[in-house]
Amino acid sequence: IRPNKTETHRSRLTVCGNFLDFEGALSTPTATVTTTKLMVNNFISTKNGRRLCLDIKNFYLKNPLPSPEYMKIYISMIPQEIVTEYKLAAIKDIKGWCSMKIDKDMYGLKQAGIIANKAL
Repeated sequence: IRPNKTETHRSRLTVCGNFLDFEGALSTPTATVTTTKLMVNNFISTKNGRRLCLDIKNFYLKNPLPSPEYMKIYISMIPQEIVTEYKLAAIKDIKGWCSMKIDKDMYGLKQAGIIANKAL
């Protein structure tokens, strides 16, 4: 519950990426120590220098995947209003699982970081 937000009750669905196979590079290149030192020295050496820092934490979300992933979740774990709105009861199997296709990045996917980095 987040009382200071417009939408006070929210949840995020994450993927257990440790159960998925992904063949490919997973590491993302970052700035080297030399690049970081140059940027900091430039900032502190410039009179009236300014810098900008952005938080792109949600940039991981909604980047298209090169190939889809699949996951399943028990329908009993999904809020009833979501089950009703998206008619999920019609697609659950006899054991109560709802299977879904993932076309875009989600938290927990192994490849989310490298895909977001390439999209930058």
